[in-house]
Amino acid sequence: MWLKSMLAGIVSWYLSHMIFSTNIRNFWISLLVLVVLHTVVTFVAYRVFTTRTTESVAESPPVETSTPEQRASGGMTITMVRTETIRVAVPTPVWYYILFGYAGLGVSAVMGLYTWLRTY
Repeated sequence: MWLKSMLAGIVSWYLSHMIFSTNIRNFWISLLVLVVLHTVVTFVAYRVFTTRTTESVAESPPVETSTPEQRASGGMTITMVRTETIRVAVPTPVWYYILFGYAGLGVSAVMGLYTWLRTY
């Protein structure tokens, strides 16, 4: 019973002091918008600047994959196998943009969390 009242007190204090602070709420909303924006731009940059090339194509001879039941009834299944080796090349600046963008957002989140905890 005491645990329930203690948790209720902590949640009440948290809601009254932490969530409704305008400055910190604006910071977290801005950070969330920047994370979403960075994710969208990252996805578009990855799709636009990535090149995919087929390096080799190997065709194997047909393989019979008939089951014993199919053979008994006079049926036959043949599978054609084609193997492709595809090379995906992502330019280095795209990797740097992704890495350093999320790193900067992470540092901003840590600094905001530190400032938030220090003021309360």
